[in-house]
Amino acid sequence: MDLVTGATGILGSHVLFSLAKRGHRVRAAKRPASDISRVQELFRYYSGNSPRLFDLVEWVDLDVLDYPAIEECISGVTNVYHCAGLVSFDPADRKRLFRVNEQGTRNIVNACLHAGNVNLCHASTIGTISNSDHPVLDESVFWKKSGSESDYALSKYGAEREVWRGIEEGLDAVIVNPGVI
Repeated sequence: MDLVTGATGILGSHVLFSLAKRGHRVRAAKRPASDISRVQELFRYYSGNSPRLFDLVEWVDLDVLDYPAIEECISGVTNVYHCAGLVSFDPADRKRLFRVNEQGTRNIVNACLHAGNVNLCHASTIGTISNSDHPVLDESVFWKKSGSESDYALSKYGAEREVWRGIEEGLDAVIVNPGVI
């Protein structure tokens, strides 16, 4: 079984659809107040067989800050697509950005490590690829802080560091850095 966090978001809902379209049974994690009707609409838009595909989805309420709930949610899962995160460029959201993006990812990584035999795909952002010494940027370029990074980019970079730590501890993981979604 696969798990998609942030399954009602723009990226998560598309990952969810792609997995269901391939016949995967998917556990879809969402916040308790999230509305899944837009995800159903997305499934209908992309497929004439949306009810059958939607039946492959098991919805669960999950807060990425609730470690015991994450451990329970990961039980029986082999692949985690971590798409949950907070996107904001409001300075008032700084603490929340780091809590959700960095600490939430730390919790996901730790739960994957604890479960064992779980693969992780972490959705980050192109905003973490920053280094003025390189005219062309890609995932092979190491971060070099310029002082103009947003709190969002900094929080996602901190999340990437948690994934890298997990990899050093034996986690099979990848990080993707999408641009405009």
